[in-house]
Amino acid sequence: MLKIIEKLFLKKRYVLTLTASKELIPYDVSGYKIDILNKQSALKSDSDFLNKNKGFIIRFGEQEWTLYAVKDALNNKLAGYYFSVAGRFIHDNFFIDFNKALLCNAFIYPKHRKKGLYKNLIRTAHKHLYQKGFKEIFTIVEKNNKPSLHANLSAGLEIFSVNYLIKFFGINVLSLYYKNSKLILMLTGRIFLNKIIYHSPKLTKSISE
Repeated sequence: MLKIIEKLFLKKRYVLTLTASKELIPYDVSGYKIDILNKQSALKSDSDFLNKNKGFIIRFGEQEWTLYAVKDALNNKLAGYYFSVAGRFIHDNFFIDFNKALLCNAFIYPKHRKKGLYKNLIRTAHKHLYQKGFKEIFTIVEKNNKPSLHANLSAGLEIFSVNYLIKFFGINVLSLYYKNSKLILMLTGRIFLNKIIYHSPKLTKSISE
């Protein structure tokens, strides 16, 4: 019954981030290496992530994004990847403002799982983004995605806020979460053109992408 409710009417997600005092240090995973590729170098890559993520990459548009590709050091084949996107944009019913970044679309191929690769990608991506000057980095994880939630928490992230996706028979209608003590309501879907509405005692503003 709970799964049906989440699929049709309400889904709970966690927004995770780091506290200002923490620093994530990547570690070596024997037999693997991580390449950090910007948009230009990633699109020139012949890795099969391109076909798997074609629609995902198109949605980035002109945004600044980075691919963190973990590869088998022996044959240089892709074992997994993670994306970061920066700038003012909407992705996955979540709004990212200027000078902030979102980590998203992580994937580890099945035969390479349970080796600490995802956790190392989390740490590598955070270190890279911090070095580039991004001090607010967010990750969204569904409540029911226990493996991803555990990996992020054990890597050092903490729950920043809770995001509720309100649905109408499976169609996302409203995304609700708090950010910097402001309640953000975002009307989702093409019919609403991703309109964002901020509500706070001192500010009421709407924008659309």
